[in-house]
Amino acid sequence: MAKITPPQTIPAGLLEYYRGILTEANEKNELKERVAYRNKRLQNYAGHPSQLQRFYRAKFRQCVDCFNIQTHDEGNEPPGIGPYDREWWYQEAGPSGLWYYDYFIQTTMYYYVRNQEPDWCYNKVAIDTWTSEAEPDENFGTYPQIYIGKIDEGDCYGFFKKTADWNKKLHLWYRGTIGGPSANTPFYLDGYEQNAFWQENVLTWNNQPAAGPKFGTHKDYALGGGTPPTEAHWVTIPVANASSIEIKFRCEEDGIAVFASAEYTDADKRPYWTG
Repeated sequence: MAKITPPQTIPAGLLEYYRGILTEANEKNELKERVAYRNKRLQNYAGHPSQLQRFYRAKFRQCVDCFNIQTHDEGNEPPGIGPYDREWWYQEAGPSGLWYYDYFIQTTMYYYVRNQEPDWCYNKVAIDTWTSEAEPDENFGTYPQIYIGKIDEGDCYGFFKKTADWNKKLHLWYRGTIGGPSANTPFYLDGYEQNAFWQENVLTWNNQPAAGPKFGTHKDYALGGGTPPTEAHWVTIPVANASSIEIKFRCEEDGIAVFASAEYTDADKRPYWTG
């Protein structure tokens, strides 16, 4: 019943089973999305989607995105990090009696509803660094932190090379700021496409390639007292369809935002990519 190769659609014999509680949406990435939409327990009294229903829909969307990056061959197996081989999922689903897509969704949803990232849904960042206008000939490829900001002496830019083509979001552990801005001050991380060749252990301010087009912005705040966020936290940045991305800092005040790098001592806080 289960298919390993595309197209990955609902088997004809099971369509009636899903009718009424599941619906087919537009085809995307070799998969037809199936979204629960008439579960009364998840609706509010007016019959509209409740906050809980929207929560589960968002988690289901994450599961679908993760399924679409599982490889048809040469994938990983536990305890590997990154997409697994669909043949592996097919074999794992066998004893459960489930079509392997359903087995995958159930297994993945278990982690997402607990706000955990499954091992098969992400890749660790392997190549990252930053450059400093204040130290134009210095390379920071092995530095345990990424500095992105602006001070009197100049700017600091962050560079991150994608691990795989399917990487769509970059997750960074934001530790705080140094040298400003003042507590609770908003700042912006502007993302730029970077398709030029660069090397982690060679890149400096003086030899860095010019940034490509800007593709997006993430807003955050300097940590301090009260709200907005006062503690270190994960930052998620949707990224462009480029081989690498470059991140620059923008704020009314000078300062440097500090992020854990791929060499950070706490492996759980190192940056990673998701689909």
